[in-house]
Amino acid sequence: DEGPISVAAHPSGSIAYALCDNWLLVLKVHHPEEGASPSFELKELQRVQVADLPVSKGRIACSVDGRHVYCLLASLRRIVTLRVAEGGALELVPEAERNVGATQTTAALDLALAGERVLLVADESEQRIHTFRREPSTGVLEASGHVECHAPCAMCVVRWPPRVA
Repeated sequence: DEGPISVAAHPSGSIAYALCDNWLLVLKVHHPEEGASPSFELKELQRVQVADLPVSKGRIACSVDGRHVYCLLASLRRIVTLRVAEGGALELVPEAERNVGATQTTAALDLALAGERVLLVADESEQRIHTFRREPSTGVLEASGHVECHAPCAMCVVRWPPRVA
């Protein structure tokens, strides 16, 4: 197996996900006791095969509600959706799989969740950001359009204007 391509954490902080080759690993994060040295232990809980072929590039993200993990398989130009079950285990949601763009390329792709209902995919080869509507209860994505953008290869979603307390 190849080393991790992308990692994401469950909002609870007790589970992490790592995309390695064509597998998504579910890891238990053991936080040290308060006052102990700041080291963490990871224990593999599960392996889920997300592709039949090795994936050279990809990104993963966990929804803010912790119900779903989205896995962007860049070399296959596909988004795989996984449901988070009890204890952080993952189950594939085949009906939620989506393709991204039409260009076969190894150019950069990135994904980011913007709140509970929007998933964004930056596509450097097509010079656009694809938008998907997300149904929070099922995790299913529906393509909702795209925005032209010169060579997007990475994204970070921020709230603007920021909330003032």
